[in-house]
Amino acid sequence: MIVPVELTSFTANVNNLGQVVLNWETATEVNNQGFEIERRTESSEYRTVGFVEGNGTISEPRSYNYTDVTAEKGINYYRLKQIDFNGTYEYLNEIEVDVNGPLTFDLAQNYPNLSTLQQILNIVYQNPAMLSFLFSHSW
Repeated sequence: MIVPVELTSFTANVNNLGQVVLNWETATEVNNQGFEIERRTESSEYRTVGFVEGNGTISEPRSYNYTDVTAEKGINYYRLKQIDFNGTYEYLNEIEVDVNGPLTFDLAQNYPNLSTLQQILNIVYQNPAMLSFLFSHSW
């Protein structure tokens, strides 16, 4: 039996924005159309969150990556669904990632400095994809 894709590694890291960066490598590929990236949490079923094109048939190592910008906070599970050009598919390794939200948050100096106008700037952090700003002033 011919193995369509020989996966040599599949890893995940959480970047400073709280996004999950998936990396995987193949040693060889046969008839590989691409990879669906699937994610689930402890309370949900797998669903497709992305797709990365394959390299057809190749006997040289290839590296792939995908960044999940909508990862949920907490434990996330990822797996690759390798799809051939003829529509057949197989599921590859599952990995677990703990997403704790952004690791850094910076607020640069606001210009011009209007402190003489008694302005107040409140910043409320909601999630990695969204910031909410409330700006109030008094004259």
